[in-house]
Amino acid sequence: MGAPLHFAAQDKAMVSTLLNHKANPNMVVFDAFSPLMMAISLQSFDCVKLLLKGGADPNLTPSLTKLGMTPLGSAVMEGTTEIIKLLLQAGADPNKTDVYGLIPIEIAAILKNCSEAAEVLFPLTSPNPKVRNWSFDGIKEYVNSVGHIIERDMINQERFLMFKSKGKDAVNRKDYAEAMVWYSMANDMAPTDAAVLSNRSLCWARLKVGEEALNDARECLKLSPNWSKAYYRAGIAWNLLKDFQKAADMFAAGLQLDPENKELCGAFSFCVHDPVSLTAKLVRVSAQVPFYLYFGVPASQTNGSASLSLHFPHLHNPSTDRNRAMAFRSSPISPDGDIFPSRGFKLLRPLISNFSGDPGAAHFLSAAYSGDLQLVRGLASALGEPVESVKDDQGRTAFHYAAVGGKTLLCKYFLDELRLPVDIRDAFGETPLHQAILGHHNCTAEYLLDNNADPNAATDDQGFTPLHYAAGIGSKRSVLLLMSKGAEVNAKSSFGTPLHFGAGNEGIVKTLLHYNADPNIAVFQAYSPLVSSIIGRCSECVKLLLKAGADPNLIPSLSLLRMSPLDAAVMQGNTEIIKQLLRAGADPNATNAFGMKPIEIAAFKNRPKAAEVLFPVSSPNPDVLNWTYDGIKQYVDSDEQASKRDIICLERYLLFKSRGKEAVTRNDYSDAVFWYTQASEAFPPDAAAMLSNRSLCWARLKEGEEALSDAHACMMLRPDWPKAYYREGIAWNLLKEFRKAAKSFAFGLRLDSSNRDLQDALREALASAAAAAAAAAGNGYRVF
Repeated sequence: MGAPLHFAAQDKAMVSTLLNHKANPNMVVFDAFSPLMMAISLQSFDCVKLLLKGGADPNLTPSLTKLGMTPLGSAVMEGTTEIIKLLLQAGADPNKTDVYGLIPIEIAAILKNCSEAAEVLFPLTSPNPKVRNWSFDGIKEYVNSVGHIIERDMINQERFLMFKSKGKDAVNRKDYAEAMVWYSMANDMAPTDAAVLSNRSLCWARLKVGEEALNDARECLKLSPNWSKAYYRAGIAWNLLKDFQKAADMFAAGLQLDPENKELCGAFSFCVHDPVSLTAKLVRVSAQVPFYLYFGVPASQTNGSASLSLHFPHLHNPSTDRNRAMAFRSSPISPDGDIFPSRGFKLLRPLISNFSGDPGAAHFLSAAYSGDLQLVRGLASALGEPVESVKDDQGRTAFHYAAVGGKTLLCKYFLDELRLPVDIRDAFGETPLHQAILGHHNCTAEYLLDNNADPNAATDDQGFTPLHYAAGIGSKRSVLLLMSKGAEVNAKSSFGTPLHFGAGNEGIVKTLLHYNADPNIAVFQAYSPLVSSIIGRCSECVKLLLKAGADPNLIPSLSLLRMSPLDAAVMQGNTEIIKQLLRAGADPNATNAFGMKPIEIAAFKNRPKAAEVLFPVSSPNPDVLNWTYDGIKQYVDSDEQASKRDIICLERYLLFKSRGKEAVTRNDYSDAVFWYTQASEAFPPDAAAMLSNRSLCWARLKEGEEALSDAHACMMLRPDWPKAYYREGIAWNLLKEFRKAAKSFAFGLRLDSSNRDLQDALREALASAAAAAAAAAGNGYRVF
């Protein structure tokens, strides 16, 4: 999807850093995108200036861009006069034509509100002999003539078919990321073509990006409500989002239109009759607080039975992987409102994942999950070892499998007949009660609690109790059950209390507050449930928390922005919540880490309605000469204020980096992950080192996929750094991919042949790979 410079095209500091490290400003991706074109499309004047200074060709025209447009033509399309002037100063040719034979001034004539661009271009443009009246009005008359419009439409159709064909070729190669790009370009040319949306939905699904797959399927349904394939695409997307009831509904609707469709018949049958297979990739409860609310669907729009993905979306997916390395921004208040570090944990670990024991043990665990008591009894007697010794690679026993499957009778068998400990732990410290709660099996959970299961058992790595999980999945019934059995309402974990996990879900917040949950506990002295609910856009949650005593002026000292609840509401542009906070006594003149008042944040974030609410209650800043919205905006956007923010960012980066190092020294890797993530948000000068450090922490926490993702991002930034390949190898080891680990270590050794850590790691990985292969061959089965 491009080089780092493509992804940084809106980030001045990152572009500068990459160019200083000899990044190529003229690299073209898919013969369609150059860094300069991307910076122009993002209207980033500073980045365009830097790229031109770094050697970007102002006349480079990739042949397959949507309109085959020159950089100057693209700037005209965007209506950015200042960028047009920059390009012309750098030698852009005002007479170069695009695929339609249009020169930039003719593009300006087609578009509305481009008279300023035309004024700049006119003195430098050679007259087109086909235009009889060489004036702006004459040019407009020419390009808007029927003949010229028909000619452009024919070229549009040719390019649409070409993009669609390239998408099909990419699908045939199973390169779904590239296919998605081509289908997106085809969709831009023909937005009402349902087949293109269906194809792009397929690509998103193959990339396991459920929400995007669903969005395209929905648009496809709007265009072709009687097309069975559109319902099939929607069903597949709902499956990815773990909402199997909605998936079944979509497949059923498709079958009504096409009863003979084998794809739909198979999908519907699979969805209804084989939920175990579909839930094999459920994920372990995460600590995404409050990030899950910010990046995902607001919990206020869900109910207690909402799928896990709505409350804790898994941020580690193909669409975010490619942006991971570019998560370091020069300004902590980015234009898209991305103010929190992205940290994605999984909710449930895969069942029988990478199981390296004998096949009989794997069969035993599967039988426990399915609840076949007779089969489990027979297999248990034939095991030749204690039942509690039979575990998967995550340390889970058959008891855990029975609990997550909601098999209460089997749990009774394990407790009454086999005398297993009710709080038996897996490798992460999860008990069967944790698993029952995650599976929404309250009858099983109640049985375990009645048999002395500890409602406050905390996981080893993060300190999550069953109540954290119940709040996180939005199960009010589970919360009530646990509270009735003595659960600690303010149990602290690495990422907050249950109230943090439930923030944004009105029913959960109300229930926890009823049991005296403390609304003013901050996570790592950085986040409060009130801020979490504001980011979740749940005004009812905000109202409940304020009524329960949440401090509307709580500004944790160690968050990156020192963001108050009012700041968070302003960032969201949520005037209703802003008014609630002001009525509750929020201070409109409190400043954040950058000395900015809420009204100044509103101006910076282009939130005029928020500023309108704040203006009457905000005291003027004496440094702002013109105390109006426009005057405040001019002040906060000035180079002087931007430099001031950059300096403060650097100071806070050094503080957070230091705290991360201290946490590693005391082996508190959860804490270290937090601080390194905070440091990364402050745009570190050594971004690759931060990713390497965080990958180390994930590895120590046994979070292999997160460790791998950070290692890959680190490699993107520093492909010649041996340590990046060492981190990648360690992550592959955690994921039991020993051959891939060996390759990573071997590549690192090519860069540093004397590195002892890489030498030892390669030797161990090769031994592990050989042992795994021998075990698989000896047992006559392949590793799950």
